[in-house]
Amino acid sequence: ESLKSGEPCSPSLSDVSVDEWEFDKGELLGTGSMASVYRVTRRSDCQDFAAKHVHSSQPEQLQALRDECSLLQKLCHESIVCAIQWFESCMDAWFCMELCWGGSVEDRVMQRGAFHELTATTLSRQLLEGLNYLHEHRVVHRDVKPDNIVLTAQGHIKLLDFGLSRMLTQHARSLGGSKAWRAPELKTSSSCMPTVFADVYSFGC
Repeated sequence: ESLKSGEPCSPSLSDVSVDEWEFDKGELLGTGSMASVYRVTRRSDCQDFAAKHVHSSQPEQLQALRDECSLLQKLCHESIVCAIQWFESCMDAWFCMELCWGGSVEDRVMQRGAFHELTATTLSRQLLEGLNYLHEHRVVHRDVKPDNIVLTAQGHIKLLDFGLSRMLTQHARSLGGSKAWRAPELKTSSSCMPTVFADVYSFGC
């Protein structure tokens, strides 16, 4: 129903105390330049999620995580990872989101080789539908790459890591994307207006 109406299915941002967080931290799933990602378990139903974590002593990373969470709260599509909850204290911040157990496309190809053509066609269509949804909502991802595309247990793809994403009306303050997948126009200027063609180029790569 949410997809039909265009209304986001994710809950609104919350500013809760530590006691109300109600998630238990599990193992470290990965680290990036902006945040560390952990598996967390919701106590009320024992459901697992992924949560990005940054310390309040890192103001740039903290603001980037706030921006990513705020953006994802406005989006709802089956090919885009779903935001769950935001928690921030004087010490740190956590951004909880959907956990996809199938791992990234990057890891899947490295471990098991290339996808069969039919599977690749199906996954490519799912990714393009997700990108089309973003572009219709005037959002450019700017970092489309196999490591940012994950698989659900059912084999559906989800696009994640919106830390470099921008609205089409925003000037980009940093170079977008990873070098191997970055569109040419994102390699030369850090103050240009993002365009949807950057995502299309990265999808082609």
